[in-house]
Amino acid sequence: INRDDSLISSLKRNLIIARPAYQFNYSNISIKAGVGLALENDDVVNLDKFHVYPDIEVSYSFSDALNLYGGIRGDIEKKTLDFLAEENPFLGPNVPIIHANNQIEFFVGSKGKLGSITAYRAGFTYSSVENLGFFVNDSTDLSKFNILYDTASTDRINIFSEIGVNKENIWQLNLRADFYSYNTEILAEAWHQPNFELNLMGKYNFFNKVRLGANIVFLSGISALGQNNTNINLDPIFDLSINAAYLVSKQFSIYLTLNNLTSSEYERYYRYPVRGIQVLGGLSYSF
Repeated sequence: INRDDSLISSLKRNLIIARPAYQFNYSNISIKAGVGLALENDDVVNLDKFHVYPDIEVSYSFSDALNLYGGIRGDIEKKTLDFLAEENPFLGPNVPIIHANNQIEFFVGSKGKLGSITAYRAGFTYSSVENLGFFVNDSTDLSKFNILYDTASTDRINIFSEIGVNKENIWQLNLRADFYSYNTEILAEAWHQPNFELNLMGKYNFFNKVRLGANIVFLSGISALGQNNTNINLDPIFDLSINAAYLVSKQFSIYLTLNNLTSSEYERYYRYPVRGIQVLGGLSYSF
């Protein structure tokens, strides 16, 4: 990954990852045993490390309705300027970029089908992550964001549940809830990371001609770093969007999207209030 900025003419960030594994299936039991291998040579922080992670997962299927699984793994969570700017478009220049080192992760869960059109998944994940980055307003220019890294190990917990209904590609409904907990060692808080996230998505397909969709997003428990190192609790986020598309032909379609339909007032990132109702329409042609 090559990067040019105003401070250093060229930064070379190399990352090589391999995950060899062997999977064994017997009756209702499935076992995967392997290792994760990662080599990073990162001029940004003078990293030249070779990582070895466990990659083990065991699952047992009682029936189509109940499949239990669990295991232990680790990985390098790749971070690039493009990825971070997509996540936060208000990122300032010359920000430090470091891959997150997910040193160890334990996970357990359950998944299965409830009837012919309904599926569910639920689980718990605990991770110990080194060099986890968080967005904070730049102290010299509050309109831009910098990244602070918890260079020690951050304990990250995710508890989730998800249920989805899919009726022969005619209509689809999916609901997912995530609870997050961060225990940072160097930083005071996990800035701009929500403690709770809820996503509801629905789609309907009329005779492969008209496609309708709706999305609801709810986030809460977001903190920001204010001036004089104060802790700012941002208001909960509620965002409703709907979209429609008319397929004139296999190649040509017309679409319309309405975001923040309720015109909710919130800040996903501190000092950047969201716009009100946003309307986007256009034409799409594929060839």
